[in-house]
Amino acid sequence: NVVPGEDVTVSVTIDFLEAVFGCTKSVNVRRLVTCSDCNGTGAAAGSSPETCQTCKGTGRIRQVTQTMFGSMQTERVCSACGGSGKIIKNPCKTCNGNGQTRKSFTEDIKIPAGINNGQTVQIRGKGGAGKNGGSDGNLNVRVSVNPHPIFERREFDIYVDIPITLVQACLGCSIDIPTIDGQTIKHKIPEGIQSGTVYNFKGRGVPYINSKGRGDMYVKIIVEIPKGLSSKQKDLLEEFDKLNKKNYERSEGFWEKVKGMFTQK
Repeated sequence: NVVPGEDVTVSVTIDFLEAVFGCTKSVNVRRLVTCSDCNGTGAAAGSSPETCQTCKGTGRIRQVTQTMFGSMQTERVCSACGGSGKIIKNPCKTCNGNGQTRKSFTEDIKIPAGINNGQTVQIRGKGGAGKNGGSDGNLNVRVSVNPHPIFERREFDIYVDIPITLVQACLGCSIDIPTIDGQTIKHKIPEGIQSGTVYNFKGRGVPYINSKGRGDMYVKIIVEIPKGLSSKQKDLLEEFDKLNKKNYERSEGFWEKVKGMFTQK
């Protein structure tokens, strides 16, 4: 009876950028291999398995039952040999007659660029050894990805929040935007930018797995409101706020609408 080898699953943890651009990781794999002492027969040296006399080497037992509808034939696994068709009277002491032993190996696993947290890399034929001509199982490597302190990933897109000061938002400025490539993008922020404004940089995201092209990078501008102001700083801001209410288009328009709601008859 041909028995395929078992699949083996291991886990590996990689860094955020290793997942983005791919890497090679060494993992420890413990799997079943053919016993070297008996060459997989399960019998001790100088002996060999014998044909099971119960099933005549087929590993199956056929049984015919007479019913009111006629003869009914059923088939089951031979209990004497466990379906192997062989009886081992003198089992190998190394594998206890199983024909296989479990050993540890180190495998270098190539992690493809663009892999995401929780995905699995499958290596065919690197699992447990098959029996009686059965194919070897597969090695499944489950990947966990550590988070990044700045970048957030969603599918193949990258998201990053860039804080700027209140003065920078009012007057405009030039900022250096970090990228996952390790480079920066010089970007001009216009005066009067609103917090939450998002810029899209095409092709600056994560590479597609086993394919050409990359996702995008989305940069959100966060205007940071200062805290712990001194009395002098507060006075300056209050004086500034009195200069011209027309600078606040959204606020001015909102309160005009509210005023109109309560003056309608």
